[in-house]
Amino acid sequence: MNWQIVLILYFVVATASSLQRRVFAQKTSLHPAVASLFSHAVIIFPLGIVWAIFEKNWFPNGVSTTLIIAMVVAALFQSLFNNFSLKSQKKIDATQFSIIGNLYTPIAIIGAAIYLHEGLTALQTVGMILLVLGAVVVSVRGFSKKTLNFSKYSWLALLSALVLGLAVIAERSAIKGSSIGSYFVVGYAIQSVFQLIIALPYLKKNFLYKKQETAGLIWMGVLRFGQFGTFALASVLANNVSLISSVTTFKIIFIFGASYFLLKEKDHLARKIIGVVLSIAGLLLS
Repeated sequence: MNWQIVLILYFVVATASSLQRRVFAQKTSLHPAVASLFSHAVIIFPLGIVWAIFEKNWFPNGVSTTLIIAMVVAALFQSLFNNFSLKSQKKIDATQFSIIGNLYTPIAIIGAAIYLHEGLTALQTVGMILLVLGAVVVSVRGFSKKTLNFSKYSWLALLSALVLGLAVIAERSAIKGSSIGSYFVVGYAIQSVFQLIIALPYLKKNFLYKKQETAGLIWMGVLRFGQFGTFALASVLANNVSLISSVTTFKIIFIFGASYFLLKEKDHLARKIIGVVLSIAGLLLS
């Protein structure tokens, strides 16, 4: 299987995941940290074990200090990203968050080039810039005074983009030093602990929830795991996490299409079409 086919699967699953989370977030009474803990510890982690069973690779063959650090850092940074992005999204303008959030891509690419020696060619770099620009154009809803106001929560959004970019690098390092299956078992177990620590202050208030939310939580976990799994597999097959991080930015175009046809979100159509054209150009150059 080549990485392009896996990437197509990634786009489909990532789009479904984004739309499902959007709908679930509007209906749930759970605190996001608790919902994230449930979906990860009860759904994503067990699915990671299933992956490891089929891969026949439960645990790294050789354990080194570098591998342990990579797994711990990846788990910690992913957990911090969930927390930081949640807090910042509550307070800052949606347009500003969309622009700042897309900074994780160049951060991951630069870090991977330096630390993992998995960089981009000059032409692919131009493609990455167009992809990020297209994603920004599609995702923003228009500028306002709040967009230009850089508060402490804006810095928190910037920090969330930074830790996500670093998490991608650490995950790639952990998988290169072991395998996808062993990372899903060991790394996800560590992440469950970190997410439990983050969710502890909210567990008492959110211990009881409506039974109809169970299906939403399960689907959130399944789709998120599909997104994580296809990203990891594409990175391994392409042997270049910089390239995959760049190209996956194109998922915003799939989300735009699904939002247009399924959720009937048809505002700012001309601007979004311009963003689609920029992203397609960037994808072809990548």
